[in-house]
Formats: sequence, C-alpha cells, structure tokens
Amino acid sequence: MTTVELGNYSLAFAMLAGCVGIFGSIGSRRLDSPSLLGVARASIHWLTALLTISCAALMVAILRDDFALTYVAGYSERALPLGYKISAFWAGQPGSLLLWAWMLAVMSSIVAIVIRKSPAATQAPTLGILAAACGLFPALMLFFAKANPFYLSGIVPPDGSGMVPLLQDPAMIAHPPLLFLGYAGLTIPFALAFGALIGGRTDAGWIPAARRWTLAAWLFLTAGIILGAEWAYVELGWGGYWKWDAVENASLLPWFTATALIHSLIVQQR
Repeated sequence: MTTVELGNYSLAFAMLAGCVGIFGSIGSRRLDSPSLLGVARASIHWLTALLTISCAALMVAILRDDFALTYVAGYSERALPLGYKISAFWAGQPGSLLLWAWMLAVMSSIVAIVIRKSPAATQAPTLGILAAACGLFPALMLFFAKANPFYLSGIVPPDGSGMVPLLQDPAMIAHPPLLFLGYAGLTIPFALAFGALIGGRTDAGWIPAARRWTLAAWLFLTAGIILGAEWAYVELGWGGYWKWDAVENASLLPWFTATALIHSLIVQQR
C-alpha cells in the first residue's frame, strides 16, 4: 500500500468512524443503550488512531520528498532543512486541517476516557458532538481536492517549490501548532456544555472541567499569538502584525472569547 492510499483510506475510515460515533450517541440516548454508548466512545478512539496514521503518512511523504503529492511539491523541497521540512506539514491549508483534526481527536479521546463514568444522559451528546467535530475534518479533506494533503498532481516534478522565505523562520515550528492546540481545545468546553444542556444537567458539575479546558486552550492561544506577534515584528517591522495575513488577527477573536468564557465560568461556578 502506498503512502497516498494509506493516507486516503485512513481519512475515509476516520470519516466513517465519526458517523458511527454520531449515530451511536443518538441511538444510546434514544434507546438508553449502554452498548451503543460504548460504540460512540470507541469511535472517538478509532478516529484518533486513524488520524494518527494519516498524519504519519503525510510526514513520511514529506521526509521522503514524495513530490507526486501536490501538497509536498508545493511546500517542501530537497534542500529544505529538517526542521522546516517538519513544519512543512502545517505550512498549507490541507496539512493544517489534518493537524487540527488530529489534535482535536487526541483531546476528544482524553475526554472520552475522563467522562466514561458520567451519566449516560450527558455523556452521549458530548461524545456525539466530539465525533461530529472530528469527523468533519476528514470529510472536508476527502470531498474537496484542494483540502486533501494526499492529492496526486499527475506530474512528478524533480524538486518541490519549498516554503516561501517568510515562513522559513524558527517560529514556524511552534507558532501554528500552538494556535491549533488552542482552537482544538475550545471545542471541548462546547461539547461539555452541549452535553449538560441536552442531558438536562442544571448543576455546576460540568463547569470545572470546562474551565480547565478553556484555560488550557487560552494559554496555548496566548503563547501562539505572542510568538506570532514577535515573528511579524521581526519580519515586517513595527505594526506589521496588524497588517499581516488575516490568519494572525483571526486568532485574537477566539482569544477574546476564551477570556470572557473563563470569567463567565468562574462566576457561574460561584
């Protein structure tokens, strides 16, 4: 099996696992079935495993200079140093989506383990939301060629284009992953709140876990924003951060939201 086949099959089965998780969650709640709840929980872990395989396949393709892949040819080259080759994984949209999906799946697996003894009424909708969120990413990558990191170009160039000089900075290794950790982390309190709402839980028992996840996501976003601001200052000079790509400024919006949410959860818990 080639790297491309392994990556695409893993994405396809990950999407299928997400669908199974959604139906398992709905069926568990409607039929009050512990076995279907177990199916929903297992689907989260399968999603994590399958997306891990996809990530490994893409990383192997990058390190082996497999320029048959449009993504590898567009963001890597033979002469690119190892550190930047690794960061080429998230240099473009397809790789960024895959990294984001994998981080969210890992966090979802942790949540699935932590809440396994929670009431089924709240656990099922929480798992359903996580399965839907995790399954959405592989669906996007499979149905839209421009979002698929395993898309074949048809013509294999002798060398890749490499990353643009602006991205060849040490900050590239840490800045995007920190932001994606923050984005993925903010999905968890939403899922916990949704589970409490659908499950009819009116107490504040779910709030401490939601606050911890929100705080962790906020810290990742803060670190990513500070690193990105410093990077923009070095590359573009004073004020460059605010005039740069919308991706940089867009990270402030969830940061402001997370800041407000942290304070709201503290007040709600009191």
